[in-house]
Amino acid sequence: MKIGLVIATIDEFKTLFDNLDYKYEFIDHGNFKVYKYKINNHEMYVINCGIGEISAAISTQFLIDNFGIELVINYGVVGGLNKNLELKKCVIVKDLIHYDFDVSKIDNVPVGYYENFKTQYLKLNYDFFKSYLSDVNLPLVRCASGDKFIDDSKVKEELVNKYNADICDMELAGICLTCLLNNIKIISIKAVSDTTYGGAEDYLKFAKNASKEAFSIVRLLLNKLN
Repeated sequence: MKIGLVIATIDEFKTLFDNLDYKYEFIDHGNFKVYKYKINNHEMYVINCGIGEISAAISTQFLIDNFGIELVINYGVVGGLNKNLELKKCVIVKDLIHYDFDVSKIDNVPVGYYENFKTQYLKLNYDFFKSYLSDVNLPLVRCASGDKFIDDSKVKEELVNKYNADICDMELAGICLTCLLNNIKIISIKAVSDTTYGGAEDYLKFAKNASKEAFSIVRLLLNKLN
C-alpha cells in the first residue's frame, strides 16, 4: 500500500523524523521535499506541507499525483474547543466543518457547504481504520477547520455553539477535501496543544509534547496496517 503522510509544522515533522526508526529516501522535487519510507509491506511518502489550508491541499494533491497514494494520514496539534479535552489529549477526527468557506449570502446554503457532498460536514474514513486502533480508546471528534490560528476563547465558544465542534485546526479541510475529490481514504489523528481558554501561549508551551502524543498513535497505526 502507498501511504501519504501530510504534516503541517516543522515541530510536528521533526517529531516523526526523530522517532520513526526506519531508513528513508529523500526526494527533492523543487518546492516539494518528500521523505520515502519502507514500512512492512508499505511505501510511505511524508511531506511537510506548511501551515494553512491551501498549502495543505496542494501538498496532498502533489503526493496523490506523483506517487499513487492510496490513503492519507494526517497528524498534528490542534486547539481544544470541547472543555472535556485536556492538554495533550489525542483524538481521531470523524468529520469537519470548513467554517471560513461561506457563500451563504449568495447561494442560501449552510456555511462550509460544498455542492459535491450535499452537506456542510465533510466525513473522514475512520471506519476503515478502526480495527487497527481498537486497543486505544480515543474520542471521535468534529474539527472546525479554517485559515486562522484562534487565540480568542469567545471565538472558540462560537465554533462550539454553531457547529458542535470539539477541536480547531488550520489544514484539515484542505487535506480532506483533496482526498474526497480524489477518492482517497483519509484519517486524522490530533492532540490538543491549547484548550478552550488557552491560545498562543499554551501552543508555544505544549505543542511539541502534544505532537509526540499524536505521533505515538500514528506509529501504532503504521505498525498494524496490513
